[in-house]
Amino acid sequence: IPRPTAPPIPAAGAAPRHLPLHHLREHSVPELIGERDDEDEDDESLGYDDPHQGSDKMMAADGSMMSSAKIRTIHKLAERRRRREMKNLFDTLRKCLPIDKTIRLSKWEVLKKAIDTISNQGAEIHMLRQHIDSMKALSGNASQ
Repeated sequence: IPRPTAPPIPAAGAAPRHLPLHHLREHSVPELIGERDDEDEDDESLGYDDPHQGSDKMMAADGSMMSSAKIRTIHKLAERRRRREMKNLFDTLRKCLPIDKTIRLSKWEVLKKAIDTISNQGAEIHMLRQHIDSMKALSGNASQ
């Protein structure tokens, strides 16, 4: 398999030249800043074994390529949306709880209060069902 050939790196004093990213991957950092070090160069350090090593592009769903900056932006927006939705859900849960709404609670405290409230309501429902059953039994005995 023939090795790809990279364009030459300008000398340390020469004006910098913009290289495409795939060419930059083929050179070590000292080469790129003008400190050539040919002795330590080998195929593995240059990324020839993995054609995707160092790539800053990713395939989008429609088959087009997206830059890493665009990917980061999309990720940040999605994360911001997720955090906003979580905040809204915690705010809604907090409003459903029988607590003082003026006191600021952490998310952990809101979840703990919700668990306590649900547990207490479950026990109360069980007690009320028993009471209803006993009332039905008494009303059945009274009608006989």
